[in-house]
Amino acid sequence: MRHNKINNKHLLLLSSSLSSLSSLSSLSSLLVLVNIFFCTFNFSCSSNVLVTAPSNHPSAPSAPSAVNVGLNAPSEGPYKSLGADAREGALLAQEEINQSGGILGKKLELVITDSKSSHMLAVKNIELLSKEHKVKAIITGEASSIIVAQAKVANQQKIPMITIFGSASSVTGEEGRKYIFRESHDVYAAGAVLSAYLNTHFVGENYYYITASYLWGYSSEEVFRRFTNTTDKNKHGGSLIPFPFAVEDDYLEALDNAEKSQAQVLILSLYGDQMVEMVKLIEKRKLKGKMQVVITGLTSKMAEDAGVKAMEGVVGAALWHWKVPYQYNYSRGISFVEKYLKRFFHYPTLVAASSYNSLHEYKGAVERANSFNGEDVVRALENHQYIGVKDRQYWRDFDHQSIQTMYVIKYTASSSANSGNNFREGENFEIVNSLEGEKAFIQRADWNKNRLMHSKSLLLR
Repeated sequence: MRHNKINNKHLLLLSSSLSSLSSLSSLSSLLVLVNIFFCTFNFSCSSNVLVTAPSNHPSAPSAPSAVNVGLNAPSEGPYKSLGADAREGALLAQEEINQSGGILGKKLELVITDSKSSHMLAVKNIELLSKEHKVKAIITGEASSIIVAQAKVANQQKIPMITIFGSASSVTGEEGRKYIFRESHDVYAAGAVLSAYLNTHFVGENYYYITASYLWGYSSEEVFRRFTNTTDKNKHGGSLIPFPFAVEDDYLEALDNAEKSQAQVLILSLYGDQMVEMVKLIEKRKLKGKMQVVITGLTSKMAEDAGVKAMEGVVGAALWHWKVPYQYNYSRGISFVEKYLKRFFHYPTLVAASSYNSLHEYKGAVERANSFNGEDVVRALENHQYIGVKDRQYWRDFDHQSIQTMYVIKYTASSSANSGNNFREGENFEIVNSLEGEKAFIQRADWNKNRLMHSKSLLLR
């Protein structure tokens, strides 16, 4: 596994963390904070469970004056960088919540588990959080197939679970459940906003699809083919990339096939490290001059890892970017970005923003319900409108999807590309399309049809 180098900013962050949580008992607090520090920056974690508030031992139950909330995210595998983003967003929200008096007078204790991108371990962690740590809610992000498996356990335990990445439509579609919510977007919304752009600028062009071979990838390709009228696979071909383990030859073979197809549009339904690897190879082979590269699910962290040169000209769907609050003057979003930058010394990604939103939304739901009971919290979330880090969002009652504005981002040349500056600070892009949430996400009639097709109730259970 790749290990990051420690620099002065990391040491400052660790020092800041120790200062801000100085009330913890000396030895145990040091062990916990070092674990958080190493997991947050993608170093190997020495424990699978971390507790980020007063406890005598990481596995000890919380004090009566505290409430446990779980965070289950990976520090290894193709989504490891997203796991780091999730932890940072949650830690900032936890600090704010506890500084404002906690939740119904109880301090928020964040119990962090590391799924290590493992299906079996992710599910085991949900069981651990619910049975041993008695968490009242869970924030999670993983591959969609893993999210679905986790959701079954959380739902059985009647624990509200909010997902912050994992974009297959099935998560809130045929696999949707009473206690499961999604703060991030799904592939349907990404397809809706991107296709509106593509169908205007690339009418009648040939497409080629390169897709990760798992639930989210298949779901993403199916949606994009339907929205862009490219369902004829003889005319609009495609290649699969093994998930989660692929070698360079897999990427090169897919690019060979794409180039031979003479397609004008290349759709990448890849995520995390796999997207980064593919975009770098596309730049190396100078294919962007031959076809428009489109990423179905884009985060600024993935763009950063790929690099400014590789991202130039690339188009992608996104539900948030740290520059959006400044462009549209969203005051709460600007406040979040500036607090996050001061706390972690870099700009937040949409996963960090979603994790931050989710904890604050849980706090709000508990306080509206005046109860930590799972069913009461679910009712308090349903149809609730909120302003997080951009414009208005709301939790739709029939599928528990957070309905929100979607964007299409196109990366442009950066003036700081060769200056050595922070990538996100010099990140240049333009928002080339946006779509309000009511138009971007699946409509009730289509959701009903899909549920019935899979023999599922029209009421979440």
